[in-house]
Amino acid sequence: MGGWDGRRAYIYHLAVDPDWQRRGVADRLMDELEERFRAKGALKAKLQILLGNDASAAFFAARGYRLETDCVPWGKELVSGGAPDDWESS
Repeated sequence: MGGWDGRRAYIYHLAVDPDWQRRGVADRLMDELEERFRAKGALKAKLQILLGNDASAAFFAARGYRLETDCVPWGKELVSGGAPDDWESS
């Protein structure tokens, strides 16, 4: 699942049923999503990977995505319990 805000393309979620993993489904989904982003005029795609999700990090690194260190993600819990227990707001 992805979106484009007119400036950046965002990859929000990529999931493949475990029975279908390791068959190229994720690559085909990403190929389609990236092509749709390009058709909209997007020049760059961004995503977030949770710490410790090494499989996702390896998958996206193999596709040419790189860790960006020039920005820090910020968030705000809008509903009590809407964030993981270890999430802290300041």
